[in-house]
Parts: sequence; C-alpha cells; structure tokens
Amino acid sequence: LKRLKTLNFDGNPISINEMRFDKLPGSIEILKLNKCDLTEITDKMYDLQIKDLQLRENNITAIPAGISKMESLRKLSFYKNKLKSLPDDIYELRKLEALDLYYNKLNEVSPRIADFDSLSILYLAHNKLYDVPSEIGEMSQLRELYLHHNQINSLPESFGGLSSIRTLRLNDNIIPEFPEAILKMNQLEFLDISGNLLETLPNALSGLQNLKLFTYDKNQIDFEAVSNRHVAPMVSDMVERGVVCDPTVSKSYVRESN
Repeated sequence: LKRLKTLNFDGNPISINEMRFDKLPGSIEILKLNKCDLTEITDKMYDLQIKDLQLRENNITAIPAGISKMESLRKLSFYKNKLKSLPDDIYELRKLEALDLYYNKLNEVSPRIADFDSLSILYLAHNKLYDVPSEIGEMSQLRELYLHHNQINSLPESFGGLSSIRTLRLNDNIIPEFPEAILKMNQLEFLDISGNLLETLPNALSGLQNLKLFTYDKNQIDFEAVSNRHVAPMVSDMVERGVVCDPTVSKSYVRESN
C-alpha cells in the first residue's frame, strides 16, 4: 500500500467521521468519495496532502474551515451538492488549478475568488448567482469559466481582464446586452451566450480571431430589424473563416443586409 496513488470509495455509503484518515498511506494523491451519501465532511481529512479530492454527487451542505491546510490540492470537486457558501480559507489554496462547484446553491461569488493564483478552470454553473464580483477580472491565468444556468444579468467591465480565457459559457442567464468586455478576450476559442435576452450582437465580435465555436441561439435577435443589418453578414463572414456558429444565417438575410 505504500505506493498506492488512488483511493476510490465511490458508491459506498460511509460514515465520514469514522474514517481513519491518519491511517491512510502518505502516497495517496487522489481520494474519491463520490456518491457516498455524505451530508458533511470532517476537518480530520485536511491533514491529507493529496492532489485531487472528489466529493461529487453527495448532499454536503457546508465545508468546514481549515481546508487551506490541504496545500497540495490541484483539483477539488463538490459537483452536485448543496453548498450555499464557501469557507474564507478555501481561497488560500494557492496550488488549486480546477474547482468544480456545478449544481450547488451558491448565490454569490466572493471577491476573494481572485486569490486563487493557479486556478485555470472554474465551474460555477447551475447555481443561484445574480452577478460576479469585479475582482474576477484579475484572474488572468483562468482558461475556462463556466457560469451558465444562473440568473446573471450583467458582467463587470473588469471581465475583460480574463486575458487567458479560452472557453466561456454564459448561456441560460438573463443578460440583456452583449458584454463588451468579451471583445477584449483575444484568446477566446469557445463562446456560448445562448439562452439570454440579447437583441443584437456587436460588429466587433468578428475581431475575435481565435474563435472556433460561437453559440448564440435562443436570444431575441431580429435579423430583419434595421439596427441588426450588420449581424447576418458578420456571422456569415465568421462562418467562412471557419468559426462554427449556431445558429448560422440564411443567404437571403446576408443578401438583403448587403
């Protein structure tokens, strides 16, 4: 057991307080406690110097303070739990690279989110968020950000500071206007802003030269409106240079716009 790297308890109903974490081999790097019917976790596990902690699909309602002791963590997943908040010291996990908080009950993002120095992937989809703090724009190392299926209606101007972002999902929120800050994301490859309240798209969107996939369906864009005559030709030009756009536009719209 001295060379054991992964310990998998997935699917086993366990009592977290009865586990002897101090007896686990020091070689453990990945601990899987997914689908274990957990309603809580214990700070006794914080002495483990593991790299990947998975607590997916449980019923955990809170994270005890002290998690910053897990200084070696690179990946942390609380996918599909019942978290309403995060402990202040979680932002001291300086080596954390991926944080998965999909399907929880979070209604705000702390300004301390920018304290994650190494975070490159952040999953915050399917929560109850109404906005994000301006400090998120300081996360220049972030490469993937998932904010879809919330109640977000606007983004801060600082959002454009996400200079390394490659994947951005904002779909299924209530954003009424295309966030101009996105136009500063020159490395952006995948953008999904479908299922919002957009009535138009900015012509400058075609300037995102690295874009590979652009999804904007289920908005309120009227291609026939005079104010939107630029949209169809713009999308058509993007398609011609290899961008996958959903929806595409009919050739009749392009001809009429020209």
